[in-house]
Amino acid sequence: MMMRMKLTFLLAILLFQLTISVKGGGSASKPDQQAQQADKQYTFGDIIRFNRKKAGIPYNHYAIYVGNHDITGKKPDQDIFHFSGEIVDPKNADCVFDSLAHVTKESTPVVQTEWDGIDLPRRTDAGMIEKIKLFHEKCKGHYNMLSANCEHLVTFIVFDKPTCEQKDTNKFVECVAKICGKANSPLFTNKRGHGRRGLGLLQDETRANQGAPAA
Repeated sequence: MMMRMKLTFLLAILLFQLTISVKGGGSASKPDQQAQQADKQYTFGDIIRFNRKKAGIPYNHYAIYVGNHDITGKKPDQDIFHFSGEIVDPKNADCVFDSLAHVTKESTPVVQTEWDGIDLPRRTDAGMIEKIKLFHEKCKGHYNMLSANCEHLVTFIVFDKPTCEQKDTNKFVECVAKICGKANSPLFTNKRGHGRRGLGLLQDETRANQGAPAA
């Protein structure tokens, strides 16, 4: 009799836990909890650095935190904007919204606030949103480790100056980034390239549509 009562009690506890899980408790609520935690830790426009390694060589991936702002093209569970694909899949890399939890992987996210080559005020939130919408899903085929990478993108959106320094990787990587990482891609200039519509052209068209003379 005592054994039967114990088994009945354990079964009742198990059913109670299953009921909580189905109703949204337990692991099902983790994505929401992660999003809420990130929203307390980061603010809109923060540039988040993710430490990575490829073939034993360290490098940084970068993204802009957009939180729960309502931006065209962004889904509710997406809280960052970045140049996806990085150096691992350059052909399919694009400027897209993503989730911090998905991009973090094995990295330790850090907010980076300073660049040696930047001494400029940040854009307003509205200004950053305008640039994000301009780049969204319009970067495919443009990724280049030296002239159009994730660090160039976020520094251009936030500071209007595409910069690549790869801070806190190692001296060799930092040196190569500063010497060779020149943002001369059509993404950040008004150069048209070989018939390709760079974002420089899109910027000209935007100014024209707003009644301002194109540069």
